[in-house]
Amino acid sequence: MFNERESRTVSVTTCTKHGFVTTEAITLQGPVLCIGGQVFLWDIFKEGGAQPARSIFEVMDEDTAKEIFKVFELMNPRPEILIVGTGKAFAPLSPAVRAVVRSLGLQVDMMSTANAAATYNMLAEEGREVAAALLPLEPSTAQVIRNNRQ
Repeated sequence: MFNERESRTVSVTTCTKHGFVTTEAITLQGPVLCIGGQVFLWDIFKEGGAQPARSIFEVMDEDTAKEIFKVFELMNPRPEILIVGTGKAFAPLSPAVRAVVRSLGLQVDMMSTANAAATYNMLAEEGREVAAALLPLEPSTAQVIRNNRQ
């Protein structure tokens, strides 16, 4: 999957309070990473750790950023742009997150999660090499809730 483009792009159709609904009618609770035409749960909160009141990307340190963005080292080709959804409202990225993403050769753009999901969907549909790191509108843990597909 990381070296060939999938013929079908799965996108985010709805941003919910604690997660997302995909075009495959799968509801995911927690942050997601949209890469390679697929949407994956992205467990970026440390076990038992308190989730910050601000966007986690706003307060993240360099070591944590390296760990959670390491997946991009494996991608071939790498996305040309990473769209970061910072939650219900726009929040800036910490200098550490910016440095890590840039060291991976990715252009980064951040915006509210709803806008980030819409931008990702549009660029992916156009066939662009794009990825999105999306936080839910409100913090939650990462887990699959249900698959509505019959």
